[in-house]
Amino acid sequence: MLGSSNEDDTPSADEVIGRPTAVLDRVASPAAATAAAQRQSCLMAWRTMIITGTVLLLAILLSSYSSAITGVGVIDLLNRLHKNQLSQLVVPPYDPPRVSKTAPEEGGWDIRYHLGGNSPWVPMISGTVDGGIKPPPGCRVDQVHVMSRHAERYPTTLAGIRMLELYHHIQKANITFQGELAFVNDWDFFMRDPTTHLENLVSTGPYAGTLQAFATGVKLRTRYEHLLDQALAHNQTIAQGRATPNLLHSGPGKAGPLFFSFVHDGDILPLLTALDLLPLQTDHHLPTTHLPANRTFHTSPLVPMSGRITLERLACPAASRGCWDHAEYGYPHMRYCEPEGQEELYVRVNVNDGTVALPGCEGGPGRSCPLGEFVRRVERRGREAGGSFGEVCGLPGGARGGIGFLHQ
Repeated sequence: MLGSSNEDDTPSADEVIGRPTAVLDRVASPAAATAAAQRQSCLMAWRTMIITGTVLLLAILLSSYSSAITGVGVIDLLNRLHKNQLSQLVVPPYDPPRVSKTAPEEGGWDIRYHLGGNSPWVPMISGTVDGGIKPPPGCRVDQVHVMSRHAERYPTTLAGIRMLELYHHIQKANITFQGELAFVNDWDFFMRDPTTHLENLVSTGPYAGTLQAFATGVKLRTRYEHLLDQALAHNQTIAQGRATPNLLHSGPGKAGPLFFSFVHDGDILPLLTALDLLPLQTDHHLPTTHLPANRTFHTSPLVPMSGRITLERLACPAASRGCWDHAEYGYPHMRYCEPEGQEELYVRVNVNDGTVALPGCEGGPGRSCPLGEFVRRVERRGREAGGSFGEVCGLPGGARGGIGFLHQ
C-alpha cells in the first residue's frame, strides 16, 4: 500500500487520514519519514512514467487500426466527457495554440504559466517562431525524436503526506482565519482517498492525466502518420543527449523514423540547457532578490505535466544552382547541370507545440538549423561540458566513446 513500510515507524497516507493526532505525534523524525517516502516515490514515479508512456503509445496503436479512433470518434468522446473543448488538445495537428502569444504577459494572466512543473499542460507561446509548427513550404518531416514527461498526476507520497500533515494541523488549530486565508475555514482536502490517488495519474475532471496522455498520442499519431508506414515506435532511454545527433545524421533509412523517450522534468531541462535553447539575456546570473521580467527561461511552459520536447528532421528542396560551363577554361560546350530533386537537411525544436529557434543556428527554412551545424553545435557543447561521454562518466580507457544501443 502507498505510504506503508515495515522498516521504520513512518506513517502511511491512510494512517494520516484515519488517525491524525496519533500520526502527527509519531512523526518525530522528519528524516525517517523523508527516507521512507522517497523510496516509495522512486518506485511510484517510474510506474507513473510507464503508465503515461503506455497510454500515449496505446493511442498511437489504436489509431493504426481504426480511423474513427484517430479523428472524430476520439474528439467527440473527449468533448462529451467535459464541457471544455478538449478537441483542441488533439487536432488539427499543425494549427497554432488557440491563445494569444501575449496572453500570459499582457492582461490575460494565466496561473498555469506560473506553477512550474506542477502546471497542467500548456503550450509554449512566448519566444516561438511565427507561422506555427507546420513544416515550412516544400519541407517534410522524415525523423522525429520525442522526449515526453508523464501526464497530470496526483502528488508523490512524500509531498502528499506533508500536505495531509498540514491539513490536520490546521484542523486542530481551532483558529478562525481572516482575510486572504479565510477560505481555509471551509476548505476540504482535495483527495477523498489519498492511498489510491497519490503517485497516480489524475483520471477525472478537465485536467485528467489519462485523457491528456491519450490526447497526446492521438495528436502525435495524426501529425506523424506518414512515418508509421516505416516503423511504429521505439522506446529509447534517457541517455540520448549525444546519441540523438548521430541518429539524425544517419536518417530514417538507417536509424529509423520515430524515437520516444518517457522521462521526468529533471531530464528535459538538462537537454534544453545542453542545447543552449533559451540562453540568458544577460552576462550575469539570475538574481536571488527578484524575478527579472525579461528572463527567457520559464519552467511552466517548458516542463508542465505532459511536457514534451520534439526534435524534427526536415528534408527540404535544395536551392538549385542551375547549369554552368567551363568556358573560361576553353570548354564552352561542356555544360553541367545540378540534378533535380536534391534535398537539404535541417533540425528544428518543438517545445510543447511551439517551434523555438536555436540561437545562432536558425538559417534554414522556418528558422530551422542546418543538420551539419546542429551536429557540430552538440559536439561543441559537449566539449564545453567537460569532454566526451566516456570522460564525463569516468569510464575506463577501453570503453565505448558513445552510446551504441539506440536503434530501430
